[in-house]
Amino acid sequence: MKAIFTIILLGTWFTLMAQTGYQNVVEKRIEFLSSKLTLTPEEAQQFWPVFREFHKERELATNKRKNINVSTRGLSQDECRSIADDYIDAKVQQTALIEKYHKKYLEILPPQKVLELYKFDEEFNKDLLKQIKEAGHNKKK
Repeated sequence: MKAIFTIILLGTWFTLMAQTGYQNVVEKRIEFLSSKLTLTPEEAQQFWPVFREFHKERELATNKRKNINVSTRGLSQDECRSIADDYIDAKVQQTALIEKYHKKYLEILPPQKVLELYKFDEEFNKDLLKQIKEAGHNKKK
């Protein structure tokens, strides 16, 4: 009984840590984008809640896709096909989510600012990846 409780507790703890880490990245992303985008107070008031909403939905979709990563050893062809289909469905859902929020962003911001958002978001992603690589490299030393 203690072992089951410990497993549940650890699973909950890891889930919370992952969510906290993801939320921390989202907040850093918002901080970065806020410094780059020139939003009016009215635009910012409307935009940032929608942006946070997108990232919450994106995290759920990403977690669904991550749950598809299983070992194929011992699985039948039909089971492999089903898992592969689920993987593609999750990717399609992620794409639909991006399209959905693209439309929402355009309802709030002019197209030029939406395009800048995407450009600066890519810049953030590159910086984040660089930081992760450097942190991994420093751990190896």
